[in-house]
This record gives sequence, structure tokens and C-alpha cells, in this order.
Amino acid sequence: MPGKQFVVSDSGGDKTSPSLSGGLVVWDDKRNGNSDIYGKRLLPAGQTEFPVTAHPGNQRRPAVSGDFVVWEDDRNGDWDVYGKDLSLGPGAPEVPIVVARGDQRKPKISGKKLVWEDGRRSTANAYDLDVYYKDLATDPPDSQGREVSAPAGNQTNPAISGDTVVWEDDRNGRKTIYGKDLASAEAEFSVGAASAWQDMPAISGSLVVWRQEGANNHDIFGRDLMAEDLETGRVFQVTTNASDQWAPAVSGTVVVWSDGRNGDSDTYGKDVATGREFAVATGAGPQETPAVDGETVVWEDQRAGDANYGTWDIHGSNLDAAPAAPNGLSATAAANGVNLTWSPNITDADLAGYNVYRADAKNGTYTRLNAALLPASTASYLEKTALPVPGATYRYQVRAQDAAGNESAPAATSVSTPPTPAPPQTEPPTKPPVIPPAQPPAQPPVATPRPAPAPPQVVINTPKPVVSVGKIVRITVRGPASAARLTLTISRNGKVISRKVLPPNSRFAFKPTSAGKYTVKAGAGDAGRSKTFRAR
Repeated sequence: MPGKQFVVSDSGGDKTSPSLSGGLVVWDDKRNGNSDIYGKRLLPAGQTEFPVTAHPGNQRRPAVSGDFVVWEDDRNGDWDVYGKDLSLGPGAPEVPIVVARGDQRKPKISGKKLVWEDGRRSTANAYDLDVYYKDLATDPPDSQGREVSAPAGNQTNPAISGDTVVWEDDRNGRKTIYGKDLASAEAEFSVGAASAWQDMPAISGSLVVWRQEGANNHDIFGRDLMAEDLETGRVFQVTTNASDQWAPAVSGTVVVWSDGRNGDSDTYGKDVATGREFAVATGAGPQETPAVDGETVVWEDQRAGDANYGTWDIHGSNLDAAPAAPNGLSATAAANGVNLTWSPNITDADLAGYNVYRADAKNGTYTRLNAALLPASTASYLEKTALPVPGATYRYQVRAQDAAGNESAPAATSVSTPPTPAPPQTEPPTKPPVIPPAQPPAQPPVATPRPAPAPPQVVINTPKPVVSVGKIVRITVRGPASAARLTLTISRNGKVISRKVLPPNSRFAFKPTSAGKYTVKAGAGDAGRSKTFRAR
């Protein structure tokens, strides 16, 4: 999965705390003795690094979204938040974002929405940190922000994606991860409810990841706030290695982190959609504190053998993430073979096609059946070599493959062929029967037709006809108990944006990200029902 590594910056002085958005990398740079913010665009190739700010004093911990960079700045005697819009060109002004009493630190930005940890409530006897928020698109320039969370205890190290904010919270006597949807009136909520210590949250879309303390080490855990079964789907473990993992970052379904399994700190990653874990950067010397955007990862690097070994540089690598596994795989035995069907993969832009595999025993080896890659538009495959073997059970896998040859995790199913019918019973010959005289034929009774059974129905309970963009929508789907599964499809303005295979009675959380007409459709076999609502 990892591609060829490249150097972002190694021009003397420590470079740390990288942040990445759309090919723009920014970092904390000490080449001038103090901390400044530098940046570099990765595309097109051959770009040179440049100073974002080199103001006297210290500027550090940058974050970037699009072309807008924010950082913490001590030019006023304590820490404030400043920013700069690089789309305005090299002469763009540095803008004070929040200059308030106490320290404003660790800013994070998503679009024009900014969060930070704020110490304005601190006193000489107590350091009190809260999470604050500001919308650069709508709030007045001199606004000092609004509280996101300010209960007893400290709320620190926030992260934001869209309208969702997550942070470290010690209100219960230990650090755990809390969150809040800024676009709704719903209360803040516990993300990783557990008795373990949790910190270092990161978020992309609805996927939240964090570091969690275990009995003998630290691991990375996660939770998808939207695409989960609300009855059972909650927190899941991303890493299981016996060493420590920390400093996670996430983009889409790709999670990267710092990892101690090789004796120092390396950078590892995992695509949680496929379950595939991979090494991003390993070797003598540390590679740690990664940032990720799309399929690009950057990190702090101090590898042995570099000409300037002993200082931190910024390195990077391009990933080629494997596609998502196909949904809804089923197999049906027929007279001419086994027919496999699945839902087309609509989430991967570089999807090349599918491979079909079969094993003839429970723990047997899977062998590829298709000589050539099946086209990306394919949603079925007739396997003709399995029959006729009456009573046999065959196990199948279908894997999606992208243009680079990466295969997804398998979608798996099995099917049993009909057993050989028993031979007919033979009777010994008997004397010819005595044929009685012919009688007039009796009239057959008139059969009373039975009414056809009603087709199974699917009931969808969705919200009011109009909901707010960014507000959580909870969908309840109830189908016939005889249905093995239901297929739930969500469309916006006629285009499918989500497809899930669910048990017959399920609840599903969904968050409209833009205005439009949404259609929720659930089907069980040939029966189904749909319902629409609008988001604005």
C-alpha cells in the first residue's frame, strides 16, 4: 500500500508538528532560532518551501484546511490564535483570530470552522481549560469565540471535522473523549465511554480515533458516529499490537499513528474499511507524529544516516488504499452452476473490478476462478465448475481490486448444492388387477381459491419531512422476520450516496451533509418501500 517516500523539508533546524490539506503541508520550523511556520505545496512537483509567518516571537502548532492556516502565537505576551489565507498570495496579511485573556492554544480548523483550547477562565490559583469555537465565515472578525464545552474540569486538545467537535475531557476524574454537533441543539456526548484513560482524539467525517490505555500498553481505538448500528455498533479497536501506539490521525477510512513495535517510533497505518494494516515509514531512527489527507501521509523524521541527523525533518509518502469490500454477497445453487450476486462498489473512484475465489473445505485454500479481472460494472458471476456434485458445500469470496492491484477485504458466503434424490422404490410383479365395469366419471369438486399471501412489507421510520443540514437523522427499518437481510439505500437528488446491508430490524444513524432531497429505500427480496425528506 505505501508508495515511494519523499522529503518535504530537511533544510536545517528542527521541523515538527506537520499538518496537511489538499497537498499543502505546513509545519513548525526552528531554522531561524525561534519557532516559525513554513509551508510547501506538494503538487505540481518541484515546489519550494516558503515562510507562512516569521514574525518575532514564536509561532507553532499549525493547522491547515484548504489554503487557510492557523497557529498559536505568543507575540502579545501569551498564546493567541493567528491565521493566514494563502489563497490571497505571498503578501496575504497575518490575521488575529482570537486575542483574549489567558492562553488560546492548539487550534484546529475544518473549512472556516475553528476550535481551540482556551484558558480565559483560569485564575492565579487554578488553570481552567475549556473548548471554544469560531466560524470565520459568519462570526465578526473581532469575535472571541463561543464555548463548546465548559463543565467542571479541563477540556483540551480539540479536533473538528465539519460541524462535529471532539476533545479530551477529565470531568469524571480521568481523561475520556467527548464530542458535540455544533449544527444541532443536541447535548455533548461521550464518544469513547470506558473506564480507561483516553486522549489524542482526531476526526474525519464521522470517524473518530484516539489513544486508549490498556492493561499493558496503549492502543488506537475508534468509533464511527454515523454509520453504526445504534443498538450494538460502538467503539472498535484499531490496533492490537503488544507495543505502544499513539498520536493517531485520520482521513476518510485511513488511520495512521506512531508505533513502538520496532523498538523506536515508526509510522504505521490501517484502512479500517478493509481491515488491512501496513507500515508507512520504518527504519533506524524515529518517524512519528503523522498527518494524513486522502492518500498522502507526512510525518516528523529523524532517521539515522541523514546528512543532518540529529534534527527533525518532514518526510512524506503517497498511499494507495485498497478499495472497500463488496456489499450484499449471496450465492444460489442452480442447475447450471452457482450464481453469485453482490452490490456494486460505488465508493472507490479507482475501482478496476472484482475477483471471485472458491474453497472446497471449511479451512481450505481459496482459488481464483476468473481468468481475467471482472469489470467494475459487474455485480454477478455464474460459477459453472461447482456442479454437479450433489450435497456439496462451496465457499466463495469476492474481492474488489483497484487500478494499482490492491484487493479489498473479502466478502464471503457459502452455498450447499441439492442432495442426490433417493431412487424410486420397486414392487414385485403382481397379478393383473380386476377391472370393474365402467362408471360415469364423477364431477371433480370445485376448489375454493386461496388468497395469495401478502408480500412482506418494509416499514421505514424517518424524521420530519424537513431536517437541518448537519443534524443527525435516525432511521428505523423493520422488515419481515423471514428476510435474512435488508438492503438500505440513501440517495440525494437521485444519486446514491450510501448503501448498507442490515438485519431485518435495525436502526441506522445518518447525517445529511448538504441540502437536497433525500430518499431512503429499504428492500427485502422483491418487496420494499421508500420514504423521502428534505435537508436544508
